[in-house]
Amino acid sequence: HYDTIRFVPVQPPEESDTRMLRSLAEHVAAHAVATPERPAFLSAAGSLDWRGYDAHSSRLAGELAGLGLERGACVAVCLPDGAGVHVALLACEKAGLLALGIGPRAGLLEIEHLLRVAGARALVSRSEHQGIAMREFKAELRNRGLPLEHHLVIDCDPGSHEAPAVDVLDRLALRRQRHGHDPATIGAGEIDPVRDPAAADEEAARERQ
Repeated sequence: HYDTIRFVPVQPPEESDTRMLRSLAEHVAAHAVATPERPAFLSAAGSLDWRGYDAHSSRLAGELAGLGLERGACVAVCLPDGAGVHVALLACEKAGLLALGIGPRAGLLEIEHLLRVAGARALVSRSEHQGIAMREFKAELRNRGLPLEHHLVIDCDPGSHEAPAVDVLDRLALRRQRHGHDPATIGAGEIDPVRDPAAADEEAARERQ
């Protein structure tokens, strides 16, 4: 004897309950207001609270938006496990871009295949991947016909004990533009060890004047 299987339709949420309708960015922003100093990520390298998670992703989102990509364009994110990869993925959402997550153990052939199939226009990565300079790899992919136009290099996670590279992306872009470089390519050696985001914002404001 088998019981009759009944399919019960899922009821839509009440109008007053908008939690199910929020985006990830909205959830993070809500946590940043409600519990700003509560850790969002914990690791041996350091921690990142909700306020930092929201702020870092917004800063990187601004950098991505400044690349001039159309809404929905694909951005490949190839970063080690940690707070940085989540910041980058959230930044893509905030910038209205489609994030293609690539595992940190992916080989170069796999990365090339994923970039080609997805038609990725930008890549966010470390300066090196498995001992290979990613800037040179990006140039090689361009020569092979991939539409990869931009490369953002982030060599340390926000909240780590190292220099928080995401903190100075906007200031660095301004400096590169002033010196006539391509602001879409950010090298690890050009990241300043700025630890205080507020100080970085003040200096960026002074450079805009």
